[in-house]
Amino acid sequence: MGESREMRQINSREYNRFLTCLFNRALIRFILVGIIASIVGVLLLKGSTISLLSLCILPGILFIVKPFIGIYSMSLIDILHSYHESEISIRTIILIFILLMAVITIFYRKKIEGIKSIKNIMIVVSAFLIWIVIVDYLIIRFPLDSFYKTAAWIFVPVLIGFTIFYFINDLNKLKIMINIFLIGMFVSAFIGILQFFFGGLFWQLNIYNKAFKTGTIYGLAAFTYIYSSQLTSTIPLLFSKYLTAKKRKNIYLLGVVLMISALLLTVERSSIYGCLLSLFVCFILITRKKITFKMVAFFILILFSLYIVINFAGGERLVTAEGSALGRIPLWISSLYIAMDNPLGVGHDKYKEAVIVHAWKVSHYERGGIVYTTTPHNQFLKVLTNWGLPGLILLILFYYYLLKKINNIRKSTQNKDFRILSIGLFCSLLSYIINSVFHNLGPFIGDAFHWYFIGMSLSLIRISKQYS
Repeated sequence: MGESREMRQINSREYNRFLTCLFNRALIRFILVGIIASIVGVLLLKGSTISLLSLCILPGILFIVKPFIGIYSMSLIDILHSYHESEISIRTIILIFILLMAVITIFYRKKIEGIKSIKNIMIVVSAFLIWIVIVDYLIIRFPLDSFYKTAAWIFVPVLIGFTIFYFINDLNKLKIMINIFLIGMFVSAFIGILQFFFGGLFWQLNIYNKAFKTGTIYGLAAFTYIYSSQLTSTIPLLFSKYLTAKKRKNIYLLGVVLMISALLLTVERSSIYGCLLSLFVCFILITRKKITFKMVAFFILILFSLYIVINFAGGERLVTAEGSALGRIPLWISSLYIAMDNPLGVGHDKYKEAVIVHAWKVSHYERGGIVYTTTPHNQFLKVLTNWGLPGLILLILFYYYLLKKINNIRKSTQNKDFRILSIGLFCSLLSYIINSVFHNLGPFIGDAFHWYFIGMSLSLIRISKQYS
């Protein structure tokens, strides 16, 4: 029997809808490829090497075909090109380019699911970014042509986190994302160890042309303290997987040993001690507050490794209050003086100008003169001096809501994967926060790498809601 008239009309409408959808997809891809070609052309005209072509066009195309694969490639690029408040680099241009593709894709889809699960975090982040613009460009009156630098240092990293939240929308994608990060940092840790023992060729693997010196390691990062910050954020996440793994446990153990070894060889105190504390917390949360023989043995081994580094690998600074440690005191005190005089902040990166008025008040401290040459070396104090008490309150609220959401998953979920990931990410964030108390690191002061972990945490919050 032939189809009825109504059925033919329905099939015709479905077929037309299919053709329209197909045409729209082809059109958007054509537009995106055109944008890619235009941006790449501009970059090639201004860039110094042809390598910009491959670095930019590959992740861009991946975003068009499979956005979440574009994010994976972006994360590997950022391990290699990670920076902090330095000049605008190729890495920044690449990320701006890729994230442009992401934003276009998001607006094309016209829906952002799961926003309600992170409503408070979204409000705080939005308020923080608006407050930064108000202080920098309305109160302090920075020239508008410097907004590109603000976007590169502050807005692009934030966009990284929320792009991950949007595209990494199921558990398998999140697991792949984490595994790619772990593999990338495993390679970086291995290269760092080779740099320490052999130098030479292994220093040259780092793309930044520095005057390397024996015993200094950078892995694939720009600076030693950035390298240690990457490691201290990654190790707790890997450690949680090792403690709970039933398969490939020896591989996870090798990764933990390698990364901890690289971290110890950086001799960065705050990163090392922050990581050790977070590993202890990780042990307690996974073993449900039971002190086990494995836990004791592990930390004895770590302490023995510290002893070796301190006595035989130039790690004396780990147990001495020398130079840079003593310099934190005048930096922190002068930051408080600036904040009292400027409750709304002095604007991004204006500490060195503002401290001149107060430098004499800390001149009697050892290393008091350091206030002229650097900035607070404390995430919370730097935000306080940059954007005043409102900025500090917003930063504290941001971490409060983020850590609370992650911890609630751990306490309420019956899903083993969610519990492991929530513990790992919680401890990674904790380790980073401890480290950032002694360094100019932070999600709103130019540290893009941290936003990958924030983005993965936001994705976990979103995904866990789908199973509740």
